[in-house]
Amino acid sequence: RISNGVMAKRLYGSRDDLGYKSPMECANVTGVHDGFTLIDLVSYNDAHNEGNCGEFDFVSHPPGWNCGHEGPTKDPRIERTRLKLCRFMETLKFLSRGIPILTFKNVILETQHGNSNNFCRPAREEPVERRLEGFQEQFLDFISRLSALRHEEMTLRRATFHPDGQPDVFWYSPLGRRLSIEELGRKRNSCFCVHWAGKDSGILDHQGLPLLGNDILIMINPLGVSERVVFPNITSSLEEQVNMNDSCSTKVQKGKWARLFDTDIAAPFDCFECFSPGLLYRLAAQSIAVFRFRNETSLE
Repeated sequence: RISNGVMAKRLYGSRDDLGYKSPMECANVTGVHDGFTLIDLVSYNDAHNEGNCGEFDFVSHPPGWNCGHEGPTKDPRIERTRLKLCRFMETLKFLSRGIPILTFKNVILETQHGNSNNFCRPAREEPVERRLEGFQEQFLDFISRLSALRHEEMTLRRATFHPDGQPDVFWYSPLGRRLSIEELGRKRNSCFCVHWAGKDSGILDHQGLPLLGNDILIMINPLGVSERVVFPNITSSLEEQVNMNDSCSTKVQKGKWARLFDTDIAAPFDCFECFSPGLLYRLAAQSIAVFRFRNETSLE
């Protein structure tokens, strides 16, 4: 478990820690050629490399959590938890600054049965022909939706950092209070919101053109219990958004937050609903909900 401050820095492309000059230098991964696959991360506490060549078994202690049962299970509660955590991790990866890296095994939730070193797995363990099960097809559809959203929203794939630091991203507590990155860092493993500002950013894309996108709100709840989260207000310009605080009377933009998806709700019932700023949203445990702001004109 990491602090919200560390998670926020990763969402912003690790600029401060790793000194990246552009988000495009940051690669976001949840699993590569070594270590557990995505589904094994939530299915095994320990590596099961008994069939490997021991002297080359260099990834023997991967950071997995089996959700209460080691390996395959028919318990529907554990299966739902594992799938929810996979959606949680992949959503964070796709909505972070940087380039999401995908592997075929993770996209279809293929297991290596707890083997943490694919280089040393016997060749006979690799499937010759893959036939996807229902949960694998559903997860593949989910990844496709994430990819389509990232392609559609320029706000989520900016090629440069803001020259003044981070005024194009805002952090909120569940009660809607604006948080600094330092305040967020003092809250360990708690619910928080990320607002990617889409307008008047002063940022150019890789072709040198002004980048104007939609305002995107991401509610993140890593806790094991649900949280009530307040929808924040949006101002008419980025400068006003930066200067807005709990006591000012800045004119807010009229509109609603349209839900794009919620990792706890099955498609297609997780989208299309709209919420006014100031309303409360029930965010389920270990879930992420994503919203796009639509002004009054676009709602008509």
